[in-house]
Amino acid sequence: MKRRTGLIGLLAVMLIVSGCLSQSTERPRENSVTAAELQTMLRGDNPPRVIYTGSLLEWRDAHLPLSRCVPCDDPEGTLHFLEGDRRTQRVLYGNGPLSRETCPVLAELNRGAKQPLVYVLSGGLKAWKQGGFATVSEERIPRLPVPGISKDTLKTYNQMAKKPLLLDIRSDAAVRSRPIPGALHIPMTRLHEHYGDIPLDRQVVVVDEDGTRSLLAAGYLLRKGISVTARLRGGCKTLFPARAEGGNR
Repeated sequence: MKRRTGLIGLLAVMLIVSGCLSQSTERPRENSVTAAELQTMLRGDNPPRVIYTGSLLEWRDAHLPLSRCVPCDDPEGTLHFLEGDRRTQRVLYGNGPLSRETCPVLAELNRGAKQPLVYVLSGGLKAWKQGGFATVSEERIPRLPVPGISKDTLKTYNQMAKKPLLLDIRSDAAVRSRPIPGALHIPMTRLHEHYGDIPLDRQVVVVDEDGTRSLLAAGYLLRKGISVTARLRGGCKTLFPARAEGGNR
């Protein structure tokens, strides 16, 4: 009886230790703030540094007041912001959900922090606009009527004698994970620098991750004289439906 009681006690201790270890090794989640909470923070005595993690084109089109653009895949920009006071709060926002896996900037800013000084704006820019708060525009990019095509229509395009050029504007990480054979890859964050690499004698179909960024990219490229004829409706999530839930943005 004593031996059985001892075994039960030992098992209980092991379970407690196991639970403590799992809790200690679990990575902390980033705190989120609502648009209204961020507005209050910006009006305070020590306002946070607000960082937009999308592309410069999107930031120039519309962004939060006093925010800066540091794309998620820009290590130099990350280091620049890390040079500041580590005690200063930072709020990151983008066009969709942000995580350490999809946004290295978020991981770098949280590295070594003893307390959560990095926050994520819940709902991103869309939530800020829906809250009725003002945005700033450096250069609006017109949304031109570029048709969205389905993946089935894209297949018929690829059977044409002179196939259109697929322009993949997803991030480097997303393309490494799920490449599109034959596509020209220029990330949205570098499109303003490398649009000249796109041949002027080819019709272009713009492909993004989920269909939310291709319209702006198409409008920008058309203004640069590039023959954008279509964009993939729903983006690459329609090409890789089995892995859509865990894809990078």
